[in-house]
Amino acid sequence: MEKAKLLIRTPAGRPFEFLLDAPVTTIGRSAGCDLTLESAYISRRHARIECAGSKHVIVDEKSKNGVFLNGKKITKPQPVGLGDEIRIGDISMVYAPVKPEDESTDLLPDADVAEGTPIRLDPTTWEVWIEERRLEMRLSLQEFALLSFLCGRGGRICERDELGDAVWGAGNWDLNMLHRLVHRLREKVEPDSSHPRYVVNVPGVGYRLQSPGCD
Repeated sequence: MEKAKLLIRTPAGRPFEFLLDAPVTTIGRSAGCDLTLESAYISRRHARIECAGSKHVIVDEKSKNGVFLNGKKITKPQPVGLGDEIRIGDISMVYAPVKPEDESTDLLPDADVAEGTPIRLDPTTWEVWIEERRLEMRLSLQEFALLSFLCGRGGRICERDELGDAVWGAGNWDLNMLHRLVHRLREKVEPDSSHPRYVVNVPGVGYRLQSPGCD
C-alpha cells in the first residue's frame, strides 16, 4: 500500500496534514482518538480509516451527523482514493499521497513558527517540542491550530478575536470556547497549568507565547 495522508482544512481555512501511518486511525471528538477534532458536530468516536489490502477504507462509527465522501453520505465502508474529499462534521479533508519530503527525519518547524520560541511544531507528524523535549501527549486539531498561531507570532500578543477566528472561523466561536481550549492546551504543554509558563494571559486583550525567563 502506498503511504497516504489527510490534508485537513478547518472552518477557519487553516490547512493541516495528518499521516495515515497506522493500520487503523480513529477520528472523533474524544481525546482517545488518533485524530481528535473538537466540534459540536462531531461524535466522540465518529469514524475510522483502516487498511484493507492495498487500499484505505473509511467507516462511519454510527456517528450522529454521518460521514460524507465526495459529497455523498456513506452507509457502509467505502474505499478512499487519491484526491477524494472526506467531510466529518464541519471539517473537510482530502486523501493525498505522501511525498518523499514528507518522510524527512529532520524536525521541520511549522512555516508560521518564528525562531527563538520555546515551542516547535512538526506539521507532518503533529509532534510538539518544548525546549528540546518532545511532548508525549498528542494535541487535537484545534489545540494544534491554536499553538501554531501563537508560535507564529513569536511572543507577540494575540488578541482573542484573531485567535478565535484562526481556530474556528469568524462567527463560529465564543469566549468560553476559547478559554476552554486554552485550558486544555495548557493541561498538555505546561509543567503546571495553574501557573502557565509558556501560554500566558494578557488581561483584557488575549494571549501570547512566552519564553522561559522572560517577563
